[in-house]
Amino acid sequence: MEHITLITTGGTIDKRYGVGLGVRDLYIGKPFALDFLMNMIGVNIKIDHTAQMSRDSLDFTDDDRTWVAQMCKLAQADKILITHGTDTMIQTAGFIHKSGIATRRTIVLTGALQPAIMRNSDAEFNLGLALGACLSLHSGVYIAMNGVYRWDMCIKHPETGMFIPN
Repeated sequence: MEHITLITTGGTIDKRYGVGLGVRDLYIGKPFALDFLMNMIGVNIKIDHTAQMSRDSLDFTDDDRTWVAQMCKLAQADKILITHGTDTMIQTAGFIHKSGIATRRTIVLTGALQPAIMRNSDAEFNLGLALGACLSLHSGVYIAMNGVYRWDMCIKHPETGMFIPN
C-alpha cells in the first residue's frame, strides 16, 4: 500500500463565504483535500494528515515556511502532498528545496484558483494531478497546478493565474 503525508496550509482551495456580503467575509474552512482524498473510491493509499494551518498564502512569513519545512521533515511518509495558496506557492517550494529535505522525499504542492466549494473549481483536478505526481515522481519539490512542474521551472502567469513553464 502506498503511503503519503498530507499537509494542509489553507489558501483559496479551502476558502468559504461567510454569512455577510463581500470579499471580506471569505474565510478558510475545513481542509477540502482531506475529505477528497480520504473518500476516493478504489484508491489503496494510506494518508496521514499530520499538519494543518489555515492561512492565505499572501500572509505567509518565513516562520510559516519554516513550519511547513519542519512538518515535511517530521512526516512519516517519503511522499508528501501539500495544499497551499497559489500566490506564494513557488516561494514555499523554493524554501523547502533549499532546506535539503527533498533529497530523499517527493514533495508536491498544489492548490486551486477557485475555492473547492465553487462550481467549476480546479481543486479536484489539481488534487488528483498532485496525488499522481506524488506517487510517481522521484525525490524533489514539484508544483501540480494545470500541469506538473519542478518548483523552479514554472511561474504563475500574472494575467491568467495559470501556472506555466518558465
